[in-house]
Amino acid sequence: MTTFSEKGLSALAAIAVMVLLSVLGLAVASVVSNSKEIYRDQYFYDRTSYVTQAGIEYAMRKIYEGANPVVDPPGINFGGGNFTISRAGRQVTVTGTYSTSQAVHSVTSPSHADCTEFDLTHAEIDNEKLSHIQFQKICLEQTVLDKINISWSNPGTEGLQKVRVESSTIYDNPPVPSGQVAELADYIMNGGNNNNFNEIKFTNDMEGKTFTISFIMGDGSAESYTFTPDDD
Repeated sequence: MTTFSEKGLSALAAIAVMVLLSVLGLAVASVVSNSKEIYRDQYFYDRTSYVTQAGIEYAMRKIYEGANPVVDPPGINFGGGNFTISRAGRQVTVTGTYSTSQAVHSVTSPSHADCTEFDLTHAEIDNEKLSHIQFQKICLEQTVLDKINISWSNPGTEGLQKVRVESSTIYDNPPVPSGQVAELADYIMNGGNNNNFNEIKFTNDMEGKTFTISFIMGDGSAESYTFTPDDD
């Protein structure tokens, strides 16, 4: 029978220990390598999110300045990365890139109604003529007044006959009854100046009535107000 000497057993034990240490070493190296990759990926993700958020803030600032937010490739450099911005209708899409990491985030821009401020606090009625209503574009490059729907208390045979903003007549057609939509010649606002309804004219004396006006914008959004104008 073959037996191992103590020296042989010691050698085998040493080999076993070396193998075990090698396996443990490989395992530790793998864990360290994986940890580094996880840390790197998390770092890239965090930096990409930071760059993308900067792009969203940039786009919104441009919209509220009345400027085009689109940024074509190669984009704007920020924080060691860069971002680009595209727009389709009201959807604004920001793509942020940092090293090999990329993030895409979409937001909805304000509507034409959101970006148009109406002021009816000084509205007056003088017989059949409603006036002293103002409006102003406060964001976006352009907003469009497309339609108007006016209803009033105790409606009878009277109707909306004419609408004039500044020097432009944007409605002058057959009378529109209370609560029906009047299709206007599009009134386009590019700047930030006040625009005045110099004349909203009806077929009859409208003093003493309460009005509800819905301003319908070019993108389908709307703002509605109910008020009783002062008698002139």
